Amino acid sequence: MDTNTQQNSLADVCSHPEAARDIESRDSTAPEIIVERTSPARSEGTPNYHGTHSVIEHQPANITSIHTPSESDEEPSATNVRKELKDSLAKVQLEMIRLNPTLFQKEDKSTKSLQAQLARLSAAIRAVDTVKQDTTEELKRQHKQDLEAKVSTLEKELEGKRKNAKALAEKHRADTLDLVQQVFDAGERILSREEALLEQDLRWMEAYEAKASRESEADKELEQRPDSSSLWMQEQATKDCSVIETY
Repeated sequence: MDTNTQQNSLADVCSHPEAARDIESRDSTAPEIIVERTSPARSEGTPNYHGTHSVIEHQPANITSIHTPSESDEEPSATNVRKELKDSLAKVQLEMIRLNPTLFQKEDKSTKSLQAQLARLSAAIRAVDTVKQDTTEELKRQHKQDLEAKVSTLEKELEGKRKNAKALAEKHRADTLDLVQQVFDAGERILSREEALLEQDLRWMEAYEAKASRESEADKELEQRPDSSSLWMQEQATKDCSVIETY
């Protein structure tokens, strides 16, 4: 059987190549070790499927070094995991064909079980991706709702503060106007009293000027009539008393 026929048979057997990790490249100079494997019994030339026996295979020492990620490693995405599984399984298949060309010529129960496991693994990966996406969308939706609720609360608080500030401004304006009105009324009362006092002063000044004018005229009359001074003085005293009683 040529190499192309072997590869086609391998592709038919493993229709779901998604089940292994990276395999290190084979070192042709690495020492070989002997691995004992249990497989369907075969003679040198004719296959025999009625029993099992131990067969000796020769494999390189570093052919299947599998990396197990530690807790500190970053979790790979589902897409990267599927790609790594597919590539790694293909490498394993080619290497096993090279070591034992007759290994995959016939399907057996273990191969079908592996295919079923690979199918379940692929479905599980898709389910995990779906759940992860749904969870992310739900978290985004909840976060958006929380933000909208906070914004609404802040807007209500701001509106309340605006109303309070407006009410305080109106009250301050009313208080200021009332105070100004009180000051204005007090000023008017003071001005009224001052006007009354001023009018009284004016009347006293007019009376004083009238008295001074009469005294001046009397002096002139006395100078003209010195003999009748006593009579004039009596009349003047009577007038002065009447003026004082009037005010």
